[in-house]
Amino acid sequence: MSPCRDNRRSDRDMSFEGDCLVAIAYKADLAALLMGKDQEAAGAEVEQIAALAREALRALRASVANCA
Repeated sequence: MSPCRDNRRSDRDMSFEGDCLVAIAYKADLAALLMGKDQEAAGAEVEQIAALAREALRALRASVANCA
């Protein structure tokens, strides 16, 4: 694979991972706001945060594996 294609893939992967981190940050803020008002909704947000973090970690691992 050419270096240019590798760079485009790397940029795309980093964009996805960055988007996941932004979503995690927003959802964490929302969960914190909901803590005292709606425990069930806060718990749902925390579950979504965990799922997003796992997805971003899988993508990061795949990205690193493709570089090796």
